[in-house]
Amino acid sequence: MCENVVRSTAVLTVQTLSPLPRIRGDIFSPLLCIRGYMSQGTYSRPVAWSLVLLLAWPLLVWAASPDAFEAVHYRVDVAYDATTHTLQGSLSCTAVWRGDQVLSELYFFLPPNTLSRPDPREPAVFSDLRYPYGFDTATLTVSSVNDETQQPLVFALHDDRAVPVGRVPDRALLHVRLPRPYRSGERVQVVMAFATRLPEAKNWGHYRGIVALDGLWYPMLVPFRQGTWVWGLQEFVHAHYTLRLTAAADQQALASVPWTSSTQQHGLQTLTGSAGPLYHLGLSLSTQGHSEEDLTHDPPLRVVIPAGDASVASHLLQTMRLVLAFYHQQVALAPRAPLLTVVVHERDLSVPFSAVADNMVFLARDVVRVPTLLEKLPEFVLARGLANLCSPAAWHSSGGGSAPRTTCGLNAGWGRDWPPT
Repeated sequence: MCENVVRSTAVLTVQTLSPLPRIRGDIFSPLLCIRGYMSQGTYSRPVAWSLVLLLAWPLLVWAASPDAFEAVHYRVDVAYDATTHTLQGSLSCTAVWRGDQVLSELYFFLPPNTLSRPDPREPAVFSDLRYPYGFDTATLTVSSVNDETQQPLVFALHDDRAVPVGRVPDRALLHVRLPRPYRSGERVQVVMAFATRLPEAKNWGHYRGIVALDGLWYPMLVPFRQGTWVWGLQEFVHAHYTLRLTAAADQQALASVPWTSSTQQHGLQTLTGSAGPLYHLGLSLSTQGHSEEDLTHDPPLRVVIPAGDASVASHLLQTMRLVLAFYHQQVALAPRAPLLTVVVHERDLSVPFSAVADNMVFLARDVVRVPTLLEKLPEFVLARGLANLCSPAAWHSSGGGSAPRTTCGLNAGWGRDWPPT
């Protein structure tokens, strides 16, 4: 039975995503076997499938051509102001140039600026669900850019006309003129001061005391491949990250990097950590979270959930164990992470019930709180996941390089009619 389901799902995946030949069309086939492996009631299936899809996204392998930037390292030093909902500080980006021509300029994505106003191409109902109190602007402001000697560099903001539906191009690219031409093999560094205002919104921003950011909150180096810049938030550069975060002492701060040092003074805490290579630096802050951990598991696991839902934290932790055990037994996958964290928060249910950043899973609170949300939620999430994760980043276990990651729209009919009868 499972073999037949696997075969039919592989065909469906290949047929549906046939315009994307680089995707391994059969990669999700074994996942349907999880249905019999850990379906134990309506509650466990939605949560299990959400985690399955999130933990499986790195399995999609792309044949990306080599990136012109190597040994990319971000050093991010920011402070979070819970009153203004602003992350403010500095970012240093260092990279080795490997292009064939000389490098005289750099570009950086400024992703929050693509959420500075509603996208007129997107149906209003979807935008409204993200903003329960009305649209709230997100912005990323760059106040200065310097080179490694602290000499100021000329910079300007441009529109990114290639951003996907749901975002707008407003001043979403930072163009930096380098002080001199750089040849292949040379190391280039820029340091910029920036501030990101987070919107009051579900999915990405702050809402009901929880900050949830699955990346895209800081300036990000635009990839350069095959002689051209890759616009539109379609691809990103794998990099090592060093994060230094200052926040109020009562904030529970989580990130894609494990914290290696912590200090407190005058009601503030300063946390420092590093990890890499990463694709997206996730970040979450909350004063009301309940946390449960299994540090003996490989990889170590942690669940952070609103205090009102603390009673289901242990069940969610067990679901994570089952998902990872399935991958280990059935597809020989052993994800390497210093700590794998699940953050439960409010999400807009018009989009997939979950999101990912490196080492972090962001899960919709409704999936946890409403066991009978949808009778066929697992199949629905699978269809939505295959559509919206049609080209996620490759799992770079060897480190370095970058991989395409495209945001594509969900075919409404496919999602509505799934599963086939």
